[in-house]
Parts: sequence; C-alpha cells; structure tokens
Amino acid sequence: MKKHDKRWYLFVAGIILIVVIGAFLWVIESSQTKGTMTEQEFKGLTDKEMEIVDTSVFLDEELKDWYYKNRKVAGEYTFPIDDSTYILVSVGEVEDENTFLLLNGVKEVKDKLVVSYETQKMENSPNIEFEDNIRSTLIKVEGNYQKVEVVQVVKNSSKS
Repeated sequence: MKKHDKRWYLFVAGIILIVVIGAFLWVIESSQTKGTMTEQEFKGLTDKEMEIVDTSVFLDEELKDWYYKNRKVAGEYTFPIDDSTYILVSVGEVEDENTFLLLNGVKEVKDKLVVSYETQKMENSPNIEFEDNIRSTLIKVEGNYQKVEVVQVVKNSSKS
C-alpha cells in the first residue's frame, strides 16, 4: 500500500510541476511585449507597413458588415482576408465631439502585430464633421494575423 501512496504523491507532484512550468513560460511569453512602453521602446520596434482604409466605400460586403458591427464597441478587432489583415481600432462612442482617436503606429514583434493608439480631446480643433460620435479607424496590413496586441506609449522618463 505504501508504494501506491508514493506513486500517487509523485503523480500529483508531477502535475503541479507541469502547471507551474507552464504558467512560468506563459508569463515569460506574455511579457515579450508589455502593456506599456516608452516612446523610445515603441519606436525601436519594427514598423509594419500599413494603409488607413477609406470606410466611405467598401468593395467587400463581408468586410463592411464586420466593420459596422464591431466599430460601436471599444476594442481592437482583426479580419484576415486572403494575404491581408484588417485591424479595426475603436474607442466606441465618445461624449465630446472634440475627442479624436490618434494612431501611434503599427509594429511587428516576432510575427505579432502591436498597435498603439490613444484618444485626445482637442479644445481648438478644426470643425470636422463625423457621421456619428463613434471614433474608430480601419487599418490594412499585409500578412495574416489572428489578433493584435495593444500597448500604451508613455513619455520617455527624464533619466539620461
């Protein structure tokens, strides 16, 4: 009976060890691109060539339906089609019409897309007419990506 008890404890210890190692590897992988980066860190990443898509005309009905369905809810969405990926970045509906979405850029890190954007309220902004109070932008990049990671870019610290 003691041999059976030892095997059971070894089995449980092995499972716990596998879970701990898996969690450790996941933390290491997810920290490759942090949720926050300095301007210098973000600029140091590889630029991904992108195109801002004119959403007043769509040639693909499926893309159009996907865009209008998702743009109302804040978030980042991907739509791979052929050898391209469309990225929808939306902050959803804004209360103040002087609130704008500013795209800091699209980067690539180890075959992953990294996007940075922010909202900014501009008091003396030019009079731009919007279709509604939803702020979003549609981006097209070459390559097939299933998801995008978003980072917040912060000002570089004053350390020299």
